[in-house]
Amino acid sequence: MGLAHGDGATEVACNLLHPDAVGADQVQERVSRLAAGLGVGVGQGYFTDLSREKVVELYLQAAQAA
Repeated sequence: MGLAHGDGATEVACNLLHPDAVGADQVQERVSRLAAGLGVGVGQGYFTDLSREKVVELYLQAAQAA
């Protein structure tokens, strides 16, 4: 999914459906390589949700508190 910003930049989003098989670092590397081949710069990626480990941690904390 892409979002064009007014400053000539485009933000690209993806959902990591199987992060154990293909991680964010692999996606970042692939996007960077493809963009470099086109002469386009790439910024560092970021996450907008919780990691699987964090979800489990929060669940266990909630279960212990119940």
